[in-house]
Amino acid sequence: MTSFYRNTIFAACCLAMLASCEKKTTDLDKLEAKKTGISAEKVYPLAGNDMSTNILPKKNLPAAVLTNYYDVKVKLIDTVCDEYLKETRKFDISKLKDGEFTYDIKDKKITLSSTMGFKKLNNGPKGWWTHWNYSPYTESEYPNVLFAESEEGFVSNVMILNLNKKVTTFGFEIAPNATGMDLNVNVSYQEEDSKLENELFSVNQTVSAPSGARLIAVKSQTPFKKITIVLENKKPELPGLAISNIRYTLAK
Repeated sequence: MTSFYRNTIFAACCLAMLASCEKKTTDLDKLEAKKTGISAEKVYPLAGNDMSTNILPKKNLPAAVLTNYYDVKVKLIDTVCDEYLKETRKFDISKLKDGEFTYDIKDKKITLSSTMGFKKLNNGPKGWWTHWNYSPYTESEYPNVLFAESEEGFVSNVMILNLNKKVTTFGFEIAPNATGMDLNVNVSYQEEDSKLENELFSVNQTVSAPSGARLIAVKSQTPFKKITIVLENKKPELPGLAISNIRYTLAK
């Protein structure tokens, strides 16, 4: 076999191996993206079935459901009332810039951290463009929100929140980053930030967008400091969730 043919065959083999390696790398990238979340490029505007309007008429919505695992004395709050507003302090996210990423937000007395982090979005065409909801289901109709997104730009249907101090009351409003779908959200509460710590209780609520954000708040006799939010969906491509109007009462 001449040197020319040997070199030609060698080059062809190298190209085939390179193409195979590139394909494997691409497949791994796709797998990692599927595990982590959806690229942030697909987030804005909100995805979903119906994007013809950013607001729907007010309607009666179902009550949240509380599941108590250890007979903890706990009160479920799923509509905004004066008593809830007076007894709690709200985290102020107005100082965060539009689109700013952060792992935690702070009040004078407490810090709330997210293991994944979140991005602050203003209400508008380049942020959270849909109507949040009406009173008494939410505190405000067009709030700024914290969107579940990592620093690398991936989003998630899970948000794990940790407080550096225990609270007895904790509440937030939540909506899915998808329109035209009624979706269940499950929120669980633990005394400590530990994988071995059992859940005290959990709450299930139906949320949607637009005009379908819901308040999920609890007042517990047993203080807690970890909250896990899971937006349940059979379609893994659902691009995340957002929360707003986060309130708390410190344990004494």
